[in-house]
Amino acid sequence: MYYPQYEVILCILFNLQEVLDLVVLVKDLVALDQEGMDLVLDLEELVQEASGLAEVLEQGLVQSHLKQVVHMVARVSVQGAEVQVVLDKVVSDQEELDRVVLDQEELDQVVTDQAEELDQVVTDQVEELDQVESAQEELAQVLAESLEKQVVDTGAKALVQELAPKLEKQVVGVLGLEDWAPVSDLVELDQVVSAQVVLALEVMDLVVSDLVESDQVV
Repeated sequence: MYYPQYEVILCILFNLQEVLDLVVLVKDLVALDQEGMDLVLDLEELVQEASGLAEVLEQGLVQSHLKQVVHMVARVSVQGAEVQVVLDKVVSDQEELDRVVLDQEELDQVVTDQAEELDQVVTDQVEELDQVESAQEELAQVLAESLEKQVVDTGAKALVQELAPKLEKQVVGVLGLEDWAPVSDLVELDQVVSAQVVLALEVMDLVVSDLVESDQVV
C-alpha cells in the first residue's frame, strides 16, 4: 500500500543530511565550544539513523510504486526536452543578435565612408570655388585696366577733336593776312603755331591726369 507520508519523511531525512553537511562545514570554519561540538555529534548520530530508515523506506516505495517512478522519469525526460528547446531558442536568439550587431557595425562603417566621401566632395567644391573667385578677380582686374585705357584714349581723342577746329581757324586766319607774306611774317606764323601746339599738349596732359584721378576715385 502507498503511504504519502513516507515521501514527507524521506524529504525530511534528506534535508536533515544537508543540514548536517552545513553544520560540518561551519564546524571546520568556526571554532565551536563544547556544547556546539556535542550538538554536532548528536546531529551526526541522528542522521546516520535517519539514513538507514530512508534506505528502507525508499526500497519499499520503489518496489510498490514502480509505475509511478517510471512515469516520473518520463516527465523528467519531457521537461528536459522542453528545456533543450528553450536553450536552442536562446542560442538562436543570441546568434541573431550577433548578426544584428554585425550588420549595425557594417552600417556604421558605410555611414562613416559616405561621410568621408561627402567631406572630400565638399572640400573639392570649395577649392574649385576658390579658383573660380580668383579667376574672376583676375578678369575684373584686366577689365578695369582695359576700361581705364579706353577712358584715357577716348578723352584724348575728344580733346584733339575739340582743339583741331580752333587750331585750323587760327592758322587759316594767319595765312589769310597776305598771300605773299614776308619772311618775318612766316617766322611769326611758325611761332604762333608752335605756341598753340604746346598749349594743346599741356591741356591734353591736364585732361588725362584728371581722367586718371577720377577713375581711381571711382
